[in-house]
Amino acid sequence: MRKRFVLAVVSCAVAFCGAFVDKAAAVPVERAGGTMVRQSTAPVSHGFVAGHLFVGTAGVFGTSPIWRYPIHNGVPAKRPDLVYPNLVDPQFTVASDGSLFGVGRDSTTGNWDVNVFPPNSTKVERRLQLPTPLYNTYYDGTAVDPSGYLYADYNYTGSRGTGRHAHTSSNAGSHDAAPCNPPSGPWLGILVYAPGAEGTQNYTICYQVNEVYSQYEGLAIDSRGSLYVPDQYPPSVGVYATPNTNPTLIRTVSGPAFQSPTSIALDAQDRMWVMNNSSYYYGYSYVARYQPYANGTTKPEGILSKGLFSPLEAQWCGNIAVDDEFLYVGENHKVLVYHKFARNAEPPFAILSLPQASGCPGPWVAVGP
Repeated sequence: MRKRFVLAVVSCAVAFCGAFVDKAAAVPVERAGGTMVRQSTAPVSHGFVAGHLFVGTAGVFGTSPIWRYPIHNGVPAKRPDLVYPNLVDPQFTVASDGSLFGVGRDSTTGNWDVNVFPPNSTKVERRLQLPTPLYNTYYDGTAVDPSGYLYADYNYTGSRGTGRHAHTSSNAGSHDAAPCNPPSGPWLGILVYAPGAEGTQNYTICYQVNEVYSQYEGLAIDSRGSLYVPDQYPPSVGVYATPNTNPTLIRTVSGPAFQSPTSIALDAQDRMWVMNNSSYYYGYSYVARYQPYANGTTKPEGILSKGLFSPLEAQWCGNIAVDDEFLYVGENHKVLVYHKFARNAEPPFAILSLPQASGCPGPWVAVGP
């Protein structure tokens, strides 16, 4: 999501949006304790419910701390209980134990680093330097599996290529070398780091997932240990089994509701939510929900939409997170909270206003214990 140009896909309203509309009754909005809260008749599953919401607001090459907000019954507190140090262009993921893996550029060296904060602490426990051999190098998504393996996407931009495949290399080579010896032009791949990796320790394997100019933010891991990688060319999500040892593309999810996937989230049952932002400037933003282990060209179970031609400051150009009851959507200067089965233009259950506004892409959100 580092590039800035118009994607000509605003015709989704005609192409598919009407096909998935539910006739949901409007429910009045109430205020509780200064936070906007809405009652909902949406079905709710019971399982893991997040205890904290993590938010960072910087856009491209901006600087922001990461705030952690306590959550009670889906409603974030108005003030954070932890504030992590500033990172340049931050994005992050939260492990199941509450450890925060914050990725950002070093403002002095220009390197991309992963700063690991242990649970309930704002002090860096260890720091991992990611390879940054090329000028147009970005890291737009990370994930940590239950075993502690770290996955980081490597995005080098250049002239457009074609095709999606998995090319694996276990030869890490020099830390400053381009991972997996990418060809000239765009290269998108996943670097895998062993649990506890730090300093300039090399990745264990890397694999190429595309040769096409792309923009994606956020990776996800399901209950089976498979890695989900969103892509915009072609609009789809690739699912890789055994991603830390022998990555194998086992499923590709696509369909009419895939316009410009920029973020994904999975719940405990492996339902998948996909954020789509058809254009930063033409303003059609929506989140599509898919049944567990969807495969091939498929229709979503439901769509949650902001509507056509929302003003730029109200577009969904951040990312999303989900627990077993609620969906959290980043929107410029706030985070919108929905029941996870919300659909159509249903209003948010709660709204958290942030200390500072975020440009696109942003804000980044994650949930944890």
